[in-house]
Amino acid sequence: MNNEINLLYSKKQLRLSQLVTKVRIMRFISLGLLFFICGLSIVFFLFVIASPLSSLKAQEKALLQDLSGSRDKIFKQTLLVTRLNDIDTITNKRSQFDGVLKTLTDTLPSGVRIDDFAAEKKVVELGLSSQSLDDIETSFSTLKAMVKSKNTFSQVFMSSLSSNEDNDGNTTSFSTKLIILLL
Repeated sequence: MNNEINLLYSKKQLRLSQLVTKVRIMRFISLGLLFFICGLSIVFFLFVIASPLSSLKAQEKALLQDLSGSRDKIFKQTLLVTRLNDIDTITNKRSQFDGVLKTLTDTLPSGVRIDDFAAEKKVVELGLSSQSLDDIETSFSTLKAMVKSKNTFSQVFMSSLSSNEDNDGNTTSFSTKLIILLL
């Protein structure tokens, strides 16, 4: 009976009471964390449902298809631009034979006509013909004078001179081949 009347807690009961309060606190904390995690999961689930992720994936797929279809066009356009730039550099480097031809037609006498014109890099081969040998000589002299003045040409060579005769043996025309070296 003595044990039941004692108003003070025993050590055993004191430990038991402390243990019970700790367990209650742990239960409240665990239940709170459980409700917090459940609530947080529900909020994230609602965000995922409400987000436009599926439509963004569809848009990304459509844009990737457009880009893959445009890849050939972009490649062709880039190739075209580089080739156009190459054409400009080539045309700027090459000799301007139209100016040479214009100079030749301006300086040749009126009785001389150009039969052949071939140009490569710095060499022009020219075939001239005329009714008069004097016109051929004048044109050759004019070209030699241009070489001396360092106008357009650096050297002029006559590679051949021939005469054309008719059936009676009369000379009808003269033709010559000239080789002209450009500056």
